[in-house]
Formats: sequence, C-alpha cells, structure tokens
Amino acid sequence: MDCPRDTEFHDDWSAREAVRTVSFTLLLSIFIALAFGLSIVTTHLVAHIEDMGFDPVPAAFVLTLIGGGGIFGRIMIGGSADKTGNKAVLVACLIPQALLLFCLIWVKELWAFYVIGALYGLTYGGTLPVIIKTTSEFFGLSSTGTIIGILILGATSGGAVGAPFAGYIYDVTGNYSIAFLIGGIVVMVGSVLSFRLKAPGKLSLV
Repeated sequence: MDCPRDTEFHDDWSAREAVRTVSFTLLLSIFIALAFGLSIVTTHLVAHIEDMGFDPVPAAFVLTLIGGGGIFGRIMIGGSADKTGNKAVLVACLIPQALLLFCLIWVKELWAFYVIGALYGLTYGGTLPVIIKTTSEFFGLSSTGTIIGILILGATSGGAVGAPFAGYIYDVTGNYSIAFLIGGIVVMVGSVLSFRLKAPGKLSLV
C-alpha cells in the first residue's frame, strides 16, 4: 500500500536495478506520454492559432504563456507535492493536460487559446519536479542522476514522435483535430498509469 506522503522506502538502487522494476517502467511511460502531448502543443499550437485566422505575433504569444506557466508550475505545484503526495499531484496535473488538448479541437477565440496555454504550462511544469521527486524517493539518491537521465532520454522519444505525428496528421487531414485528440488520449493514458504508481519492493541486500 502506498504511503500518503511517499516516505515508506529507503533503499538506494543502482541504475541497472532500477530500470528493471515496474515502478521505473511506469514512470518512463508517464514521462513519454507527457512529452508526447507537450511536443504537439509547443510545436504546432501557434500554427493552429494562425489557421484560425489570427496574426503570427499574437499567436506566438501563447508560447510565452506556456513558458511562464511552466515556471510557476515548477514552483507552486512542485511544492504542493511535499504536502499532498506525489501521486495525487501527478494525476492532478496530467488529467488537465489531456482535457486541455481535447479543448483545442473546439476553441476558436484567441483569449481561450491564451488560457489553455497558461494552464497547460502550469500543469506540465508541475509534473517535472514531481517526477524527479518520485524517482529519488523510489530509488534513493546514490544513482538519482543516472536514473533521471535515463528517464529523460526515454521521454524524448515521446517528443520525437509527437511533433512529426501531428504534422503528418495535418498534412493528411488539413487540420490538427485528430492530432489533439490522440495527444489527449495518450496523456490521459499517462494519468491512468499514475494511479498505479507505487514504490518498488524493498531492495534485496543478498
């Protein structure tokens, strides 16, 4: 059973031991889903807004809001994990990201894109420190840098696939609706996996 404050584990795992656990696989899958959705938003949202008839400069301002929201998310949401637990915060960040991607299918007003950009930045920014915090608590501190490095390397595959996938969808259909839909589904799957996230079993000393 998970401890509400995520403090029931104390062993230091090597990177080789950690990557063999279900806990690592879940963290990696969640991170890949996060990166998949994020790459669609950051790469194609401005073009989508321009397709809605808005000029490039106000359309590009949405990236400023995503970046600014990400800064606040790292500080505000990341800090809340210390009080409410990593899993709860991770789920609370991923589900809104999925819903915001779905909203992009229907939104047509510039102010609404700005709201979505700010909220997406806030929630995606909040997931990053929580994933790092969860990793260090699951596997200890001795190999944290290596383990997080592997997680980030793996997560880049989500970003590497998400952006060109959305571009391909646009080339085929003439809009981003299906890309936003699938991106939202992928992130929602990540949120479901977050519910199953728990510390690995105690590291054997034998």
